[in-house]
Parts: sequence; structure tokens; C-alpha cells
Amino acid sequence: MGAEDKFLVTNIRRYLGSDNPKLGEDRLIQEISEFSCPRNPDVELFLKKNAIEFTKKNQSVTYLVFSLSSMNLVGILPLL
Repeated sequence: MGAEDKFLVTNIRRYLGSDNPKLGEDRLIQEISEFSCPRNPDVELFLKKNAIEFTKKNQSVTYLVFSLSSMNLVGILPLL
């Protein structure tokens, strides 16, 4: 079983540009608020304080990594 069978990776632009009630900026903020990264607080801080604005300004893009088994946000991939 490969990583693609265990995780879903999605660009946060998918949330920001959506009219779907299951997506949208409010849903993105909810997903982000539930994320915790005690091993690297800078990752958590970036996601919660900068990722949305940086994406809106085309300064970076952030990918959210979800566990397919729980659909919990388990990580991010920021590209600056």
C-alpha cells in the first residue's frame, strides 16, 4: 500500500475558490484551527497565521495532507 492509498493531498486554493459548502474559506479556517503540530510549532504557526494570505497574494501555496482513514488534517506542504 503506497502513500497515495493512505493520504489525500489538496491545494488550499481548492477551498478558497469554491462555492461548495463543504469547502470555502470558512471550512478551510475550521480545518486549520483543528491542526496541531507540537513537533514543529513553526509549521502550525505558518498554517494558522500566514498560509491563507500568502496564497491569496500568490506568495506561496500550501497543500493540506489528510489521512484517508480518519480524514483528519495530518500535515502540510508549503511551497514558498
